[in-house]
Amino acid sequence: LVLSLFAIDAKYNFPCSLFADGAGESLQYLFLAGCEFHPRAKFGCFKSLTRLLLCMVHITDRNLHVQLSLGNTLQIKKLYRHCKDAAYYARTELPSRMPNLQSLTVVSKTETVNAPMLPSKFLHLKFLVIALNGMAYDFLSLVSFFDASPSLETFTLDVLPGLREPVSIFDDPSALRTMPEHHHHDKLKQVGITSFCSAKTLVELTCHILESTKPLERLTLDTTKGWPWPRCSEEPGQCYLMCRAALVEAQRAILVVQTYIKPKVSSTVELNVLEPCSRCHSNAVEF
Repeated sequence: LVLSLFAIDAKYNFPCSLFADGAGESLQYLFLAGCEFHPRAKFGCFKSLTRLLLCMVHITDRNLHVQLSLGNTLQIKKLYRHCKDAAYYARTELPSRMPNLQSLTVVSKTETVNAPMLPSKFLHLKFLVIALNGMAYDFLSLVSFFDASPSLETFTLDVLPGLREPVSIFDDPSALRTMPEHHHHDKLKQVGITSFCSAKTLVELTCHILESTKPLERLTLDTTKGWPWPRCSEEPGQCYLMCRAALVEAQRAILVVQTYIKPKVSSTVELNVLEPCSRCHSNAVEF
């Protein structure tokens, strides 16, 4: 079932009664986007639901857990959530509500609270994608997700642009923070960071991953916007053009890699650093 309303001011009340009386029990995948969700009590139960995607959905936690009536939330293995403070919600609420998640994607353009250290676990989580803006966020706090996910194999972080730049490691000469030695991540093999920059807390997170993850096989640091923005090496034409400020920050990020990251990369780790294309951005910049 696909329902798309292309008009910006379109209003439509979906007949939720279609899912009543067991009609929704066979539904395995539910994707809600750009809407309000206030179902009535007799909405039905999705006993077979294993994938849930919520993108810009006005929904309370009570509606999600009770009125949506997901049946047994232990069945849900893949979740995508896009909302304010999505990372904080995921860390504080999801381990108890959906403990069998295997794949989790959270997107937050307004993340106001750092991820707390908690004893709760995602025992089965293998794939984690976090996208949030780096305006004032402490990226090192994301170690909480690693500690909570002993089976985590792949981690991707997308640093979204904020209203102002985070504190650069070049502007704060104090020593890098480190986590206690007991923080080890025994299954993590693939790590990728898009829009990698000189933010000090991001450098601290990257150094922590290298120091605490023995199984790590590949670390990719992309100083550009990354996928889906085009690169001329992959498609005919021109790379996605970056403004001068972005090019300057990319150069700062490359210097960060040379100074702080490379010395910590072991011989068993493949380090990939993606830089702005020299052909499409031929005007060199300095900072």
